[in-house]
Amino acid sequence: MIRLGAILLVVLVFSQVSCEGGSMQRQGGERLDLRSLPEATWERLAAKRIYFGHQSVGRNILAGMADLLTENPQIRLQVKDVADSAATGGSLYHWQVGRNGDPASKLAGFAGFMDGGGGEKADIAFFKFCYVDISPRTNIETQFAAYREEMTRLQQRYPRVHFVHVTVPLTVCQAGLKAWAKGLLGKSPDGAEANINRNRFNDLLLQEFGKSGTVFDLARSESLRPDGSQEVFTSNGKRYLALFPGYSSDGGHLNEMGRRLVAADLLRFLANLERAAGR
Repeated sequence: MIRLGAILLVVLVFSQVSCEGGSMQRQGGERLDLRSLPEATWERLAAKRIYFGHQSVGRNILAGMADLLTENPQIRLQVKDVADSAATGGSLYHWQVGRNGDPASKLAGFAGFMDGGGGEKADIAFFKFCYVDISPRTNIETQFAAYREEMTRLQQRYPRVHFVHVTVPLTVCQAGLKAWAKGLLGKSPDGAEANINRNRFNDLLLQEFGKSGTVFDLARSESLRPDGSQEVFTSNGKRYLALFPGYSSDGGHLNEMGRRLVAADLLRFLANLERAAGR
């Protein structure tokens, strides 16, 4: 009876929080192939002034972008530090925005940059929160309301700018014996509770802005494995996205494979955004 009880307890734990894969159709090789878009589309993108505020995961993505731009000479987009933005012509200008762990500072930093002259120059503008900006204790509704209010104000003040919204990046969901042991102690595996909150924020972001076609779903990009399946975990019967472990060496930042795939998704998203706008 004791052994049966222990087995049932383990089954119960894994029914509450467990990592798994789900079937998807997009393949890793297809994601890296940027030749499917016509050269005219890439030329249109390269002529735009794009502003991107970020922290460390953003640096990972830009490193992956540098790799892809070298391999794809048809994409003439230049990536520069925002200090060089006085130059004429298009480029992707980036800068370190706010402080990690303080999402309000990132929102204020981005808004301050736009109101300080960026809004008059930009064709496309966006920033991203980091995974450390959302913890299990974050009030998601309050944080999203502040984001929505500020981004709506910016869009009204600078109507010609394409403001892009980026879902919050994720972390790896702990699995294996350690996850089992924590479950037996009534604890959640590492990353589960914070990832649930990140998924909740991302759901609100997609509900609010998804239909506009201006959301780059970074979280989804991080969860798509090279074989097309998706990294997810289940908690209390609901599925949530997680970072595929093969894309990270520390559970949060992107390694070479992860940064290249996410960068390819971002480049394709930006190119399609401009093509759809026909500007």
